[in-house]
Amino acid sequence: MTDENDNKKNPPDFTDIDKEKDFKEGIPSNCLRCAQDIEPKEYSWLWENRIPYGEVTALDGEPDLGKTCIFLDFAARITTGRTWPITRERHDPASVLLMMVEDSAEKTIKPRFIAAGGDDSKLFLLDKVPGEEGLRVPLLPTDVPIIKNIIISKGIKMVCIDPFMAFIDKRYSANSDQDIRTVLQPLIEAAQETGCIVIILRHWSKKTGQGAVNRASGSVGISASARSQLTISRHPDDPDERRILSIGKANHAPLKVKKQSIGYRIVESTEYPGQPIVDWDYQWTNLTAEQIVTKLDTIKRTAGEKDGSYALEDAKQWLLKIIKDGPRRSSELIEEAKEDGISERTLKRAKKALNIAAFKDGESGQWCWVKQSKNTLF
Repeated sequence: MTDENDNKKNPPDFTDIDKEKDFKEGIPSNCLRCAQDIEPKEYSWLWENRIPYGEVTALDGEPDLGKTCIFLDFAARITTGRTWPITRERHDPASVLLMMVEDSAEKTIKPRFIAAGGDDSKLFLLDKVPGEEGLRVPLLPTDVPIIKNIIISKGIKMVCIDPFMAFIDKRYSANSDQDIRTVLQPLIEAAQETGCIVIILRHWSKKTGQGAVNRASGSVGISASARSQLTISRHPDDPDERRILSIGKANHAPLKVKKQSIGYRIVESTEYPGQPIVDWDYQWTNLTAEQIVTKLDTIKRTAGEKDGSYALEDAKQWLLKIIKDGPRRSSELIEEAKEDGISERTLKRAKKALNIAAFKDGESGQWCWVKQSKNTLF
């Protein structure tokens, strides 16, 4: 009788395998490397310990806290070679590529970019690419070769994708770890091969109790694939007026930098009235991203216990954003709101506060919600 532990005591004998032949015929030489032959390299930073060259950086945060103003501030500094807040790095002026679907280039992007002090001769926007049935929105990973060609031909140093979820090919699920890594890998390789920075923007969900790294929408594979992750939130010491940029993840930076968050305000430009710009604090705030979200969660719970005002305001902002493009089925809205941590009761309170209209669709028989206007007829 064979002892069930024999295989543990006597491992299989592979001495008869022709290793040289098998490796030569089965594995290409560029797929297997010996660590002895690898030359170590240091990371190069656009903004020290925050934005590395040749990698993907995630910029996550709550809606309506100035994420667009933040990355346009970044873009303005890159195109003009201006110094970065606090750390004071200065780099030669370079070009930037924006991929955006939520903001108008004419009404929002260019005016805010100019107000931030950018050089518009070095700013490029990729709105559409050729498709089988005409022009369409660029998709990931399908159109990474097009993006890479633009990076090389225009000397692009930063690509900004806002919001990242809007550019994922519908054949892939943003909530699937396997799918999201398939989507990101060609983009990561393009960044590494060209030395270009890729910044992807994501919105936080409304759920409390989650850490800063995993609070943004989509699979945790997104945060895992990014080498750096910056978070934007209300400032816990002054949530109504101040904002704060913190480091949620910094794989290749000293641990101490996670306590080097930087406060800012969104203010009106004096040179370009009506245009919002970033006003940096220019001093470190000794808080980590995790400490910040914990404090904000406590503030939110306290506000909810008192009168629910904080939760209601969040729900109102969420609802306005969701229905801005037209009617939505109420059942879908309730389900999506739950996924983002908004209860059905709070959502209906937001609907009432915003005077959102409800009507029954004649074809489907489903109840829908729509933002009312002067021309709304029922």
